[in-house]
Amino acid sequence: MVPAEHPPAHDIDALALGCASYDVLGTVDEFPPPDGKARIHDLKREGGGPAATAMVACARLGMRTALIAKVGEDDEGRLIRAELEREGVDTSGLIVGSGQRSLLGFCFAHRKSGQRIVYYYRSELPVLDPAQINARSVKRSPLLLIDSQELRAGARAAEIARGAGAVTVMDGGGVRSGVAEALPHIDYLVASAGFALKHTGCDRIEPALEALRWTGYHRAVVITLGEDGWIAAEGGRAPLRGEAFRVKTVDTTGAGDVFHGAFCFGLAQQWPLEQICAFSAACAALKCRALGGRAGAPRLAEALAFCRENARRFTWPEPDRP
Repeated sequence: MVPAEHPPAHDIDALALGCASYDVLGTVDEFPPPDGKARIHDLKREGGGPAATAMVACARLGMRTALIAKVGEDDEGRLIRAELEREGVDTSGLIVGSGQRSLLGFCFAHRKSGQRIVYYYRSELPVLDPAQINARSVKRSPLLLIDSQELRAGARAAEIARGAGAVTVMDGGGVRSGVAEALPHIDYLVASAGFALKHTGCDRIEPALEALRWTGYHRAVVITLGEDGWIAAEGGRAPLRGEAFRVKTVDTTGAGDVFHGAFCFGLAQQWPLEQICAFSAACAALKCRALGGRAGAPRLAEALAFCRENARRFTWPEPDRP
C-alpha cells in the first residue's frame, strides 16, 4: 500500500530533515541514584534519531523515503548510513562532517515500566546550515517531516517544500532556537506535551492546544501524551481525543518517532485526522514491545491487523498482496 500517484518530479513519498544518531541501549531493574550503580541487561546497538527513525517507520509501512541529516566521519556515521540503507531509506542527503564525530545516544529502559533515561553526546558536530539545504532535494517529495533538532535548516526546507505544494509536518519534541522561524511553515504540528506547555507558557494541555491551534499557521495540531494517548485540533472543530493502546511495554525509546512516521503514512493515505492519530498510536504502541527505537516498529500488515482488532470504529484497508 503506497500513497496516490505524485507528479513526475516526486520520486519519493516522504522526506525527513533532522537528527540521525547511533544508540547504545539496555535495560535496568532500577535507575541508580547519584553515586549508585545498576546492572545493564539486554545490551544492543542500533541507529536512532527522531527524523531518521521516523523514516525507517515509514519505509516499513511501504513508503519510499529519504533523509537529510548530518553524521560524523567515523564508524558510527558509517553504521548509521548502512542501517538506513538496509531499511530502504535513501541516504543521498546525508552530509558527512569532515573529521567530526557522529551523535551518540545512550538509552536505558526500566525493565518493569519501560520508561527510559537518555544521555547523548554531540561533540563538535554542528547543526545543519540552512545554506546546505538543496531545493531540488526537498522538492523530490510531496511530504516533508522536520524534527526539533535541526530547526533552522528545517525552517528553510519547510519553506521550500510548502512553496512547491508539499505538505509539511513538524515533530515538536523540544523548544529550541529556531522554533519561531519554523512554525509558520508547518501544516501539521505533532508535539509532545512538554513542547506544547513550554512553548505556549500554559500549565494545562487543553489551553496549550487552543493556543497552538489559533496561531493560524497549521491545518491541525496534535499533542502526544504518552500513556495517556493524544489530543488534537483541526480547524475550528471540537478537539479530538484518543487513548494509548495497551501492550506489554519493554522500552518507550522511539515511540514518538514511530508515531510521527506513521502519521506521515496516514497523511499520504488521506485518512481523516482521527484515524491517522489512531493508526499512529497503534504503531507507537507496537514499537514499545521491543528494546530500541526501531526494533518493534511494525510492517504494514502487522499494523493494520492490530488496528482491525483494537480500533474497530475505523475502516482499515487490506494491505497489498505480493
